[in-house]
Order: sequence, then structure tokens, then C-alpha cells
Amino acid sequence: MSRSIAHALLGWLGSVASEANDTAAQTLRRHGFVPQDYPPFTQAHRLLPLLFGPVYAHVHDQDLAVREAAIAACILLVDDARLRQHRAMLITLVREVLGASTVWQYRERAIETLEDWGEDATGLVGRDPWAFINADLPGCSHGQDCPNDKLADQLPF
Repeated sequence: MSRSIAHALLGWLGSVASEANDTAAQTLRRHGFVPQDYPPFTQAHRLLPLLFGPVYAHVHDQDLAVREAAIAACILLVDDARLRQHRAMLITLVREVLGASTVWQYRERAIETLEDWGEDATGLVGRDPWAFINADLPGCSHGQDCPNDKLADQLPF
């Protein structure tokens, strides 16, 4: 299977899991819906235990993108009560693979997951939400007119 197909498939499986796990069922109930009365939910919910094994088989894949996608999908799958016993074998992978990812969304997911599971997330660095705001904006060289300076002079406040 090619890297892009595997990555896309694992992402899709993670989406299925997030729409049919116990957390999704709680959300449906909170909004007044009965999950068992919604056939797409119940059908997908029945599949979750069947999906875990094939997805977990890729958590040690040689391709980092596939490995990260598999771990991220497993996190969503083990939110289901029938699969919670598998969390322990994911903790190290979440910390070492997703926590060190170059993809900030995976790092954020690692931190949130470990904290939700009552695990230590110390040392993991998520995205700095203020990075763009705190970034130095390109300035003008000395001796040149800066367009922003002229604009500031025209502002009414």
C-alpha cells in the first residue's frame, strides 16, 4: 500500500472512530439524541473493535507519516469503552512519536491525550498560539518611508 493511501485510510478510520466512539455517544445524548436510534452510529460503533487490530498494526510502520496517522487513529478508537484496555500500550507511542512530531496538530493531540488519560505530558511542546502575533513583522530600512507610518498618520484614532 502506498504511503499516501495508507495515510488517508488511517485518517478516515480515525474519523469513523471519532464519530462512533463513547465520546460521540455522550455528545449525541447531551443534545437529546439516542445514539442507538441512529443506524449509521450503531453500525459504525459495532466496527470499532474490528478496526483496532488492523490500525494498530501500523503504529510501528517504517514510514513516519503512516506511523503518526495510525497512532492518532488508535487514540480515537480506544476512547471506546470496549477498547480502553489498550491505552497502556499506546502511552509511550503517543509521547515519543506524536509528542515529537513536526506536525503541530499531532503534538497538540499528544498533550491533550496524555492529560486526558491522567499521564504526564511534561516536556512536550505544543504549538505557541501567539507565535504569529508575537512574530516580528517586516520593517522598513532606515531612511525609507514606511507605508505603515503613513497609514498610521491617516487613522482617525
